[in-house]
Amino acid sequence: MTKSHTLYFGRLYTPLSAGRWLDLPDGALIVGAAGEIAWIGREKEVPQEYSRADVVDRRGRLILPGLVDCHQHLCHYEWVRLVPDLLKWLEAIYEVEAKFADLNHARKVSRLFFHELARNGTTACCVHGPYFPEATDVAFAIAKESGLRILMGMTAGDTGLPDSLLRDPTTLIEDATALCRKWDGKNRGLLSWCFTVRPAYCASESLLRQVAAAAMEQGARIQSHLGENLAGQRQILERFPGCGSEVNLYDETGILTPRTIMAHAIHLSENDFHRLACRRVAVAHCPRANLLSGGAQFSLRTAWMAKLHVGLGTDLGAGKGLSVFRSMEDAIKVTSGLSVHDVFRMGTLGSAAALGLEAEIGSLEAGKSADFVIVRPPCTRPSDCVRLLEIDGLLASLVFHGDDRCIESVCVRGREVFSTHCAEEGLSHDA
Repeated sequence: MTKSHTLYFGRLYTPLSAGRWLDLPDGALIVGAAGEIAWIGREKEVPQEYSRADVVDRRGRLILPGLVDCHQHLCHYEWVRLVPDLLKWLEAIYEVEAKFADLNHARKVSRLFFHELARNGTTACCVHGPYFPEATDVAFAIAKESGLRILMGMTAGDTGLPDSLLRDPTTLIEDATALCRKWDGKNRGLLSWCFTVRPAYCASESLLRQVAAAAMEQGARIQSHLGENLAGQRQILERFPGCGSEVNLYDETGILTPRTIMAHAIHLSENDFHRLACRRVAVAHCPRANLLSGGAQFSLRTAWMAKLHVGLGTDLGAGKGLSVFRSMEDAIKVTSGLSVHDVFRMGTLGSAAALGLEAEIGSLEAGKSADFVIVRPPCTRPSDCVRLLEIDGLLASLVFHGDDRCIESVCVRGREVFSTHCAEEGLSHDA
């Protein structure tokens, strides 16, 4: 053992496989030199070999796996309006997305966006990037600086869009593939490319097929939207009258794969869920966005019965804010019978599984990457002792009252990427 190990003391909570979870009121977490979790257990059981480790004392705080956000839009960071009608919303949001042709704007918003993710305790996020290759390149460079674990791609669309966003599908794929080769796996594997395509009311059959083929060739992920809105779904069925259903269209064009994550999945039949399960497609559940954009909700129970991987998404543009805690709260509100343990699992290990990263992140276990957050639950006062309180109450306080003010430190692969002691050095909206 070398001095490069770091020993964290605090209350540890983590979901585990098969619906289990671990709560260690007097916990200890050892982070190794490569940023991995070398050991986890009770404070009194720390192995002697770690006796010379650097100590970070966070007793009185809760140490959790880093929050994982499965669905987000970088270009929508500054959007603050509420427009429940999808088609009217699209008209307005296209103007916001077109601004990213200006690289100074892309740079400014990217810095704010990734800083805000970290400030909210999000250590990994799957992001729909800008429509423009140069802006997407800038966004990846800033994502690298942030130290976060980011899956992202250039948003692609070739029909039903304003001229400022329309692109030829072949050129789109050439640009996306070049960016994939440049950024996928960079920053010690923290950056991943995810081929990103608009729903089929903004994408031709040619584009969908080319996205699927490029993703297969590069071994990359795919992300899009599915069954988000009835009006949008009707447009798709009118444009592709022979497909039978939106799910059929994406399946026939090769979009549905074990490395695909689809957001929303609200307006689906049981056969649709079965098809997604057969293709091992994951779903990003965005309850807050769904509530704000019309109220119809994803059938989480049906998805779980179909054995789909389901993670949580905060989904700016349709939703509000970047807090996974708020998505946890809304997930409880829209699906009866969920516990705080259920939603914490969805926002950590469940989201990691949806992104194909459950072997590396999503829980605090030896051998996994040391992606974690240190929080002060809002129910605690100076006279309270986090160590003595019931874990259900601590988690509930975060789900129903927690926000970025509870986040004290955020670590990705053992490296601190945000802490309150340097928060004043962070970015303002005027940056």
